[in-house]
Amino acid sequence: MEWTKDIHTLLAFDTWIVNQSHDLSEFMGHIMPQLDKNDSVLLFMTFGKFSHMYERHRKANATEDLALSLHRVMNTLMEEETTRILFARLAQNAANGVVKQ
Repeated sequence: MEWTKDIHTLLAFDTWIVNQSHDLSEFMGHIMPQLDKNDSVLLFMTFGKFSHMYERHRKANATEDLALSLHRVMNTLMEEETTRILFARLAQNAANGVVKQ
């Protein structure tokens, strides 16, 4: 990812994710009982999971290079079975949509 080479962009990303993680958690706690488990909601949940994983990782590894932290968390998230299933479903639904057109 080219943008991870720019320290100002990385710092802005880091600040955004870390500062908003609690707010996102509170919002998800309120909205999740009201939503069906469709692809859009599952994608949103995956972003929430990434946000929390990133925040925890940064707290535990405060001096680590920001780009390395980002890549480690993304790799961990993408290795999870639930994430792989979600992206397989999204790809299948996209393919089904193209075939129907």
